Amino acid sequence: MSPSLNIDHPIGRNSAVQSYFDQFLARVPFYESLLETVEKKCRSILGENDISHFIENRVKNSQSLRKKLDERQTSFSDYYSVKNIEEDIVDLCGLRIVFHSMEDQQKLKSLLENIFDVKSVKDHAGEGEENQLKPWPTDKFGYQVQLANYVGTHYRCLIKVEAFKDYIGDLSDASRDIATSTLIEVQVRSLVDDMYARYMHPIYKSGASSTKVLSNARCLRMSLENARTVAIAMQESAETSERKKDRQFETADDVGKCFRKLLRSQYDRDFIDSTGVTSEALKSFLESLGKNTPRSLQALMEGAGFKNRSDCQYNRVRKLYAFMEFNFVLYLMDQVLLDQNEQANTSLENQDISAKGKMEIILSTLLWMNKLLRTPDVWRMELANTKPERSLKGGLEWLKKPHQRSILTKGREATSEGQVILDELWGLFNDHEYRPIQLSFAMSRRGMVRNVVAEMLEVKGIIDDVLVMLSLLP
Repeated sequence: MSPSLNIDHPIGRNSAVQSYFDQFLARVPFYESLLETVEKKCRSILGENDISHFIENRVKNSQSLRKKLDERQTSFSDYYSVKNIEEDIVDLCGLRIVFHSMEDQQKLKSLLENIFDVKSVKDHAGEGEENQLKPWPTDKFGYQVQLANYVGTHYRCLIKVEAFKDYIGDLSDASRDIATSTLIEVQVRSLVDDMYARYMHPIYKSGASSTKVLSNARCLRMSLENARTVAIAMQESAETSERKKDRQFETADDVGKCFRKLLRSQYDRDFIDSTGVTSEALKSFLESLGKNTPRSLQALMEGAGFKNRSDCQYNRVRKLYAFMEFNFVLYLMDQVLLDQNEQANTSLENQDISAKGKMEIILSTLLWMNKLLRTPDVWRMELANTKPERSLKGGLEWLKKPHQRSILTKGREATSEGQVILDELWGLFNDHEYRPIQLSFAMSRRGMVRNVVAEMLEVKGIIDDVLVMLSLLP
C-alpha cells in the first residue's frame, strides 16, 4: 500500500513536493524494471571482459525519500516545482558494482562509459568529505591507500540509447522519455571497501553512539587495509610472474632451468643435462621457432602431449632411438618437428637453398648427432649403411676437401660437378628413414644451424669415422 500524505507534514503542505512524491510512487514498478535491465546489461558486459564482480540494484525506499524531502525543505528553501525537485534528488535509482580484483577499476570505468552517459563523478576518498578537494595518494592500481572511512566512486548517469536500443524500442514514447531521462547512481567500489561500507552504513545512518563502536570501526578499517595490501602484493606478484613468462631466454642455462622446473612442477618428471648440450639445443630450437620464452616453451610442451603424455607414447618414440641416451628434450623436438611436421613451416625449400646453405645444414646435422646422440657408433653405422653408398662416400669426401671451405667462408658457388654431388648428398639426408638422422636434419633445416666453420675439426673427425665404417662394409 502506498504511504498516505499528512497535510500537516511538510510534504503535504507543498503541492510540488506532493506531486513529485505521487509521481515517484506511480513510477516505482517502471524504475524496478529499468534497473533490472541495466543490471543485466552490466553483468553481461563485465562478464564478457572477465571482470569478477557482484551487482545489486535498488529503487529508493518511499519512507526514506519522504524523510529526505522533509530534511531538504527544512535545511533549504521550499521546492517550487517538480523539475526543481528532480534536479535535487538524483538517487531514486541506484546500482552498486563491487569488483573483486584491484586491477579492474580502470577497465570497469571504461566499460561503464560505453553504456552510460556519465553526467558527474564523485570520488569518496575517505577521512570525511573535506578531503574530496584534496589530491589523495594512490597505489599503482589507482586506488587510494591507508583510508579511514568510506571509499568508492559514484557515477550519476543516463543510459545510452544505442546501448539499450533493444529495451527502449519496446517502450511507449512516454516510457522511453522516462527511461532516457532518469538519472541512475552507479556506485563502484572494491570488495574491501564494500565490506567496510556495509558495516558502517547503519552507524552512519543512526549516528555513532559510543567510543567503542568507533574504535571497532577503526580496527575493522585497519584489518581491511591489511587485506587490501596483501591483495595488491599478490596481484603484483602475479603480474611479475606473467611478465617473466614472456621474457626472452638469454642463455642456454636459463632455458634448461625453466625446462626442468616445468617438468618437475607440472609433469612430475626429472631431467638432468650433465653436459649442457641439450639445453643449448633446446634454446636453439626455441629460437628457430620464434618461441624463445617460458610461455612458449610451456605451450610447446603441452602441444607435444606432455600434459596428457602416457609412458606408452614416450616409450614408443624412445624405441626409435634405440641404444641412445634418449631424453625429454629430444622427445619434445621429435614431436614438434617430426610428428607435428613443424619443419614444413620453414621457408627453406630445396630450390631456394644455396650450396653454402646446404653444406651448413648437412654439417650441422652431423654435429647435432655427434653432440646429442651419445652412442655415436650406432648412428654412424646407420649413416654408413645409407644407399647408395657411392653417393654417400662421394659426398662426404667432397665435403672434407679444403677447397670447399671457401664456399662456407666466402660464399663461393660450387662447381657444376660439385653441385650434383652436394644435391645427391642432400637427397640422402632429406629422404633418410632412420629417426635420429631425420630429427637432426629437421633441426638443422628448421634453422638450428651451427657455426660449422668454427667446429670444422669436429666435423672432419665425424666424416673420417663414417668413411672408415664405409670402408669396412662388405
